[in-house]
Amino acid sequence: MNDSYYTPPPAGILALARTIATQRSLDPALVCAVAEQESSWDAHSIRYEPAFRTRYVAPLGLSPTEEIARSISWGLMQVMGQVAREHGFTGKFLSALADPAAGLDIGCIVLASKIAAASRELAAAPQPPSLISSAPAQYSNQQGTAPSGPPSASPVSSTSSASSTPSTAALLHRALLLWNGGANPDYPAQVLGRLSNYR
Repeated sequence: MNDSYYTPPPAGILALARTIATQRSLDPALVCAVAEQESSWDAHSIRYEPAFRTRYVAPLGLSPTEEIARSISWGLMQVMGQVAREHGFTGKFLSALADPAAGLDIGCIVLASKIAAASRELAAAPQPPSLISSAPAQYSNQQGTAPSGPPSASPVSSTSSASSTPSTAALLHRALLLWNGGANPDYPAQVLGRLSNYR
């Protein structure tokens, strides 16, 4: 975002985020932008979601502690406890997601799954022009693909190519909506606006 309110995270946390993103074949700048958007780089951030608990977690018949913990978004990337469990987090206590390494790792796993889901959706149906045009211009050229550059400049993955998806801009937009659960239609633009802080 490059605004006067941007404060970079501690160097060690930033390096950890970049390393885990790379290990999970995600663009480190994208992972960092999500962490900034979600928690302002505060690993101890939590957010309780009572409506989520009532609708999705309470019917599972869990212990009260696990039920509440699954109804909280945890850590740097604010992954819901239930979502973490669904994506293979087996730690005894979900509060472990406040550990930067654990939170970033499961966050990257979830983000990668959202990108994969968005890719399948976009491949299955033509996209409306508004979906492509809503992403920042630097992520779509006239052909609707990512700009050329080194592999680390890819907004999706350090190993993917833009030609494998209908549009990198559309893919990112849809993946970030899936990540956010669709609650905030401005979320993709907010995250993508932060990418330049980490390039």
